[in-house]
Amino acid sequence: MKWELRKLWGSPMLVVLALLLCLANGWLYYDHATSGNFAPMATLYTRSTQELEAMEEDLSERCRYDTEIYDDTLLTGDIYQESRLVGDTLDRIRAVEEFPQTMAQLQAQARAKLNTGLFGTGDSFETRSLRLTDGVYETVRQVQPQVCFFGGVETLLDYRLADAFGVLLALAAALALFAQEREQGTLCLLHPTLRGRLSLYRDKGLALGAAVLFLALVLYGTCLGISAGLYGLGNLSLPVQSVYGLTACPYLLTVGGFLALFFALKLLWLLALAGLFALLANALRSSASLVAAVLLLGLSFALGTLPSHLAQSLNLLGLGDTYRLFDGLLFLNFFGLPVARLHATLGVCGVLLAGSVAGAGALFVRRSPVTAARRSPAGLSLGCHVHPMGHEGYKLLRSNGALLVLLLLVAVQVLSYRDFSGPQGPKETYYRQYSSVLSGPPSQEKASYLAQQEEKLEQIQQQLAQLQASAQDSPWLTQEIGELAQKLEAREPLDQAKTQYEALTSSQCYIYTTPYELLYDAGGQAANRIDLAKLLLSLSLCLPFFFSMERETEVGVLIETAGASRDVKRRKRLTAWLFALACTAAAFLPRIVAVYQNYGLPELTAQANSLARFAALPAVLPLWGVLALTMALWGLLACVGCAVVEGVSAKVRSPLPASLICVLLLPGLTLLLFPL
Repeated sequence: MKWELRKLWGSPMLVVLALLLCLANGWLYYDHATSGNFAPMATLYTRSTQELEAMEEDLSERCRYDTEIYDDTLLTGDIYQESRLVGDTLDRIRAVEEFPQTMAQLQAQARAKLNTGLFGTGDSFETRSLRLTDGVYETVRQVQPQVCFFGGVETLLDYRLADAFGVLLALAAALALFAQEREQGTLCLLHPTLRGRLSLYRDKGLALGAAVLFLALVLYGTCLGISAGLYGLGNLSLPVQSVYGLTACPYLLTVGGFLALFFALKLLWLLALAGLFALLANALRSSASLVAAVLLLGLSFALGTLPSHLAQSLNLLGLGDTYRLFDGLLFLNFFGLPVARLHATLGVCGVLLAGSVAGAGALFVRRSPVTAARRSPAGLSLGCHVHPMGHEGYKLLRSNGALLVLLLLVAVQVLSYRDFSGPQGPKETYYRQYSSVLSGPPSQEKASYLAQQEEKLEQIQQQLAQLQASAQDSPWLTQEIGELAQKLEAREPLDQAKTQYEALTSSQCYIYTTPYELLYDAGGQAANRIDLAKLLLSLSLCLPFFFSMERETEVGVLIETAGASRDVKRRKRLTAWLFALACTAAAFLPRIVAVYQNYGLPELTAQANSLARFAALPAVLPLWGVLALTMALWGLLACVGCAVVEGVSAKVRSPLPASLICVLLLPGLTLLLFPL
């Protein structure tokens, strides 16, 4: 086992990656922990409830009548922030003081639902759940929580970046132990017999588990240490219901017992995921394993957005949301049987861990110790292998799984924007109607149309005023007044269209602005940054293996001997750029198509500066040119991403660490430099 551990700690890039992630975790957690108001809140906890209520009332009066908002005598120096701080503190204290009433209310609700019979009958899942809920809260009512400041515990509950870093390091360790040796051809020297294979698998599995546990302890221990240093952990012997956010916890635990169980469940979850990653590494190549792992995690994220409690709770990411196991009582429907979410999570993690370990062991023992070359299907022409560019394309798309990544990116984007919708309602309908008439260059007929619409609305306004002045309680009058009021909703869209029309010059055109605003406003730019992160993630998953393929297989020695290194690098770079452009189209075109299907893209040949958003652009640039330049910019950024991946691959000289570094570097840097 120690030799397997040396393979991990002996890899400089893996060690550097783990060290950087642990340092980043500590820095990000410190920023997370200090972003709230827990430091001044700890001071307020030393005061009585009556004092805090008096402070809240006094601050409310000052917020209403004082013109000076800054006060150096306050903890925050701002009467508005101080008022919110005192209110938040009182909410936490009252949640603990009103615990008996809260439990009685939850129990009464369960009994009322059970007695009405409207939520299930007999032995249905709903009826059993309500009976169990009544019994659980009858036991929990005996708890006597106390008011105590638990800011250090609260900051731990909703921080999940440590989970993300732990998953990434578990994936790196699994691929390094189970996939790299097979692809390098050295695994055949290590397990010549059945007994040797089993012993080797045991050592690798134990090494993987030990590495994951050690890294998890470092990640979570850092968070715990920072919390304890900043705010303390409070009285760990008090009931966990004393912690704000855990008042409805259905289990009889102390705060110390809760923290121990909280981190133990995190460790079990990471071990289960490490076993799953080991299974993927034994079944697939490194590049395909990495893609499959990202696909499973992405699918889990999608399941977490569904309304089903089962889908939200038992996906791979939901299993690690340990805080949600304790913030309330939730029963999951397992074939009509109510199972508490905590028990279901324990069972699923245990089954996932056991099944993954068994499956990975079976594959490790039975599978060939070297990566077999794939045969081309019968009758398939070998011309693509003879032509150098075709051969590079084949290696990228087939051997390194880039085709699968591209198809997955297309599927993700199509599903993301399948139900795309923008502004709706009467105002948008009126504005679109006016825009359909005014679209194009300004003319006398369009000016007359605007005047007619204004006159029409003035007449409706006068009719409405006359009806309201009659003051008759007639149903007919009430209905007519409502209809006239609905017609007057066209006033704001008409004013918008008129203002836009009157701002045009003779060379400009009136353009329906909604689709272009959806593409280029703040929301559109945020969506573009997310799509760019998806694009760079796709490049990071497959290009490092593509650039390192010759080095890994020692073919690079033959290429250098033949003096063809420069030509091969040029072809690889060109192939990667073409793939990046294809990914660019897959990442950004679905959103443009969705906007076009819902709102159209009118007047594409008109001057772009006809729109106020593009007023600074030259008159010679049409709207289609703006769209083309935007796509060209994304394509250029994708090619820059290719260059970064190539540079990282050349420096790291190992595809797995290079891919993990790029997965962290490119999408993360995009979201960091261009925050949503």
